[in-house]
Amino acid sequence: MPAELSILEPFFSPDVSPSSRDVGYAALVDILRLQPILQHAHDFVQLCQRDRRSQLPNLFFFNSILQAELAASTPAVASFPHEVIRDASVRNPIAFQSWSSLPEQLNRIGCQLENSPHARKSARSVKGLSAALQSLEKAIPECRRILDLLAIADDEVILVIHPQARWGARLLVNGIAEMNHLHVFIAEAFCQSQHDGSLRAHSHEVMNSYRTAGLIEPTPIAHAVFQLQLPAALQCDGTIPNGVLSAASWIPGTASPTSLLVQNGERVLLLGELAHPASWEALPKFPEVAADIECLELWRAHQVDRWLANRCPLWKQKLFRNAA
Repeated sequence: MPAELSILEPFFSPDVSPSSRDVGYAALVDILRLQPILQHAHDFVQLCQRDRRSQLPNLFFFNSILQAELAASTPAVASFPHEVIRDASVRNPIAFQSWSSLPEQLNRIGCQLENSPHARKSARSVKGLSAALQSLEKAIPECRRILDLLAIADDEVILVIHPQARWGARLLVNGIAEMNHLHVFIAEAFCQSQHDGSLRAHSHEVMNSYRTAGLIEPTPIAHAVFQLQLPAALQCDGTIPNGVLSAASWIPGTASPTSLLVQNGERVLLLGELAHPASWEALPKFPEVAADIECLELWRAHQVDRWLANRCPLWKQKLFRNAA
């Protein structure tokens, strides 16, 4: 790692202006330089946790095995007492320096990730970055923001299927952080294809609010039209159970589109009948991130039937009987 970084040093010479740098390459270099700092910060957090636990009385003083299990299962706290930080900084000053400077560096990298999808793609290519941030998430809240930025869908193809309506669409998604944003676009496309003017007018207003990043006053309230489902909700007869019977496959609106499963190189999302009403403010999670959703293809009923027939044997038999 030090040898690789030394090769990249000339890239940051004072003669090179920041505007001339490749954004993705610059973000990759900054994250590679961040890796040892993350490791030192992790060591400092563990040191503080050990010191804090040593100040607490042993609950299972009569059994060392139970006490060790309790210590291992105790969750990390978001902050430490000043005395614990002071003692740990004396014992490991290098780790303390990394821990104290990490939030500022994470904020700088977060700005890079917000402004460029190439920076986010470069960051995702760094092995172990997400695991390191997750281990520090409770002690350093800025890590959560970086994890959310890395979870943004960039250049993702999502196949949306509504089995009951026999409707489908293939979407190209960029810069979308939450399923709520995708939900509104799908509702607009569905209502346009079904010629539902009143519902489409509302969804169009909500989409404009997403595009203008909350500049519309008052902020429109988006209402759920579908129940977003994982492909596991699909039954052998090509239907999705109504109500709470399919609750195990529901997708929360705050989840990232990257949480969808990948099948044949594209993510698959199923739409079911709305089980319970839901609403949210039509505001993007990251206003600085340029978001774009493009409809690549609208599916007709026979295309949805063929897709369902390849996965649902009873639906395939039904099609054969109707054809006969």
